[in-house]
Amino acid sequence: MNRTLLVQTLARGPLVARERISVLTRFEHPTRGSVRCPAAPAFAATLAERLRPGAGLPGRDVLLDSDVDARRHTRTTITAAVSYLDRDGHATGLAAALPADDSAALDAVLRALCEWTSVIHTRRILVAEQPSCATATAATAMCPHRRSAHASVLDFAHRGDTIVLVAEPDNPLAEQLAADARGAGGRAEVVREPATIALDDVNPNALSFVIVPGTRIESAMPIVRGLRERFPRLRGQHPDEYCYGRSDWYETVRSVAAASECVLVLCEPAEPTDPTVAAVVDALGVPCVRVTDPVDLRPEQLAHRSIGLIPVGSVTADKRVAEAIDLFGGLGQLSARRRATRTEPMRPSSLSQGTRPGTVVQDATGWWGSGLLS
Repeated sequence: MNRTLLVQTLARGPLVARERISVLTRFEHPTRGSVRCPAAPAFAATLAERLRPGAGLPGRDVLLDSDVDARRHTRTTITAAVSYLDRDGHATGLAAALPADDSAALDAVLRALCEWTSVIHTRRILVAEQPSCATATAATAMCPHRRSAHASVLDFAHRGDTIVLVAEPDNPLAEQLAADARGAGGRAEVVREPATIALDDVNPNALSFVIVPGTRIESAMPIVRGLRERFPRLRGQHPDEYCYGRSDWYETVRSVAAASECVLVLCEPAEPTDPTVAAVVDALGVPCVRVTDPVDLRPEQLAHRSIGLIPVGSVTADKRVAEAIDLFGGLGQLSARRRATRTEPMRPSSLSQGTRPGTVVQDATGWWGSGLLS
């Protein structure tokens, strides 16, 4: 692809008004024909920053222009463009048209174009697929794990047990379940760290535990083991009721970050930082950028050839991912893959046929493996 890369100024372009620059979403190249420009919105945003009033140059209006009508081309306009051919021979690039006599604006356009050209290369994108279970971030009222945890809490409370709610520090559902237990006339204690297990005044023969949905199983098991060592008659919910959403999300994020040179976290402006993403990425030491709109990305953030996309939040996650993929599709040849970790139930009949019990892990690229059974 890099051998077909051309940076040019074309003597003709679409008709452009004075003090205006048209960033083209598509343009006609004299030899390559129609050239699509998927990264045009981000390129336009860069120019708008450079050419805004007070930025050192006379202000210019920067607008997106589809340029589908070749009859509008005129010699009073010049087009600064970069283009390349993909593996199928289709032309892709970036271009901006402006009045031919606007030398100050042309200099700014060429500088920005060169910066964007420097990040046009073959790139690999790995997208972390969020678990379908909403408890990966916060258990919702519709979550079946939340309903089963609520039922177990009430069952244990009606038996007269003290209930230990095992949760991570950032899981707010634990306090809600504790209130449910107290409302049923029971007692509940929230334990978030192994070292905080006190429970000196409980009846050891009337003690139960519930792992709060949205808690990583890997974090819960040390607490449960400590409880079982101290209280051999401890009972708890059936393991089928355990929520693996947070564990799956953790493994997906870790895998995507470990396979990437940098990570872009796609989220809404008001979306809080996902503690799982922050902890995993920080531990791996991978550069991380929070992105609320892919159009705001700049060349210095896109130099890497292997990039992980981690969507946060469910409302616009798919939309943000699609926008980012479109942007990268205009900056060189692209391979984009989704990756997900899923813990799925297995029927006893499968086990009787010789299937090894374990966590079933599926990578969207087709790799299968077996993890640990908690």
